[in-house]
Amino acid sequence: MQSDTQNQSVDVLLPVYNGAATIEESVASLLDQTHRNLRILVIDDGSTDATPTFSRGWPPTTAASFRSASRMAASSKR
Repeated sequence: MQSDTQNQSVDVLLPVYNGAATIEESVASLLDQTHRNLRILVIDDGSTDATPTFSRGWPPTTAASFRSASRMAASSKR
């Protein structure tokens, strides 16, 4: 019998900047977790590499990608 927590939806925020070499492995690792009711939100902070193209291979119900053109997250740290 599954516990009630397995039925709860979990949103995972995955910030990325120029992560084309590792983004697919990161998302695959999240999908490999025992908790199955996940929604992965990839926040692309204005990557200049191929990072934005990764999301074309994932089902929209599993992973969504949001792109910031101004690198707001990086500039807010200054």
